[in-house]
Formats: sequence, C-alpha cells, structure tokens
Amino acid sequence: MSDNIVRSSDVTSGKQEKPAKKAPAKKAAAKPKVEKAEEKNINGYTVIIFECGASYISGDIHFTRENYIQEVSEDEAKRLLELDNFRLPNQFELEDYHNSKED
Repeated sequence: MSDNIVRSSDVTSGKQEKPAKKAPAKKAAAKPKVEKAEEKNINGYTVIIFECGASYISGDIHFTRENYIQEVSEDEAKRLLELDNFRLPNQFELEDYHNSKED
C-alpha cells in the first residue's frame, strides 16, 4: 500500500530544474537557384514553341502544328517571343526536344 502514497517532498524537491536551453535556430541551407529552361543552345540558337495557330512562315522559319518546336537565332527568338503565338519551352519540353534530335 505504501507504493501509492505521494508526499509533498516527492512533488516539490528542494532543487528546481532549470528549463532546457533552446538550441539556436538553424539557418536554412541556401536553396540552389532554379534556372529557367535552358534557353540557349551551344551554337547560339534558342528553342521556341509555336503554341497556337495553323502555321507561321517568315523567311527560313516555318512553324506548323506538326513542326511546332524549333531552334531559331537569338534575334529571331526575341522577335517571335513578343508575339502571343510563341513561348519558351519548359524543362521537360526542352529535354524531349533534345532527346528527339539525338535519335
């Protein structure tokens, strides 16, 4: 029966425990910069996607629904990206394009 007895000396001992020190906040590791889809190819060309419309022809450039992704010069890319019909590819589209070129 003496096991169930709680004494005041058991509850409040003469020593008070110090609260545990909080560890200093760890700084989050710097996140690596997520780069945009690689716009420039080694040879100075940019990959562009013809997003909407039936076709687009300008000089040597010929975009159609079937041929909707191409490499164009940087100057031509800047001009085309000002139009609503064109956009830069995301990383997956760019990888698919480069993989299809290797085959």
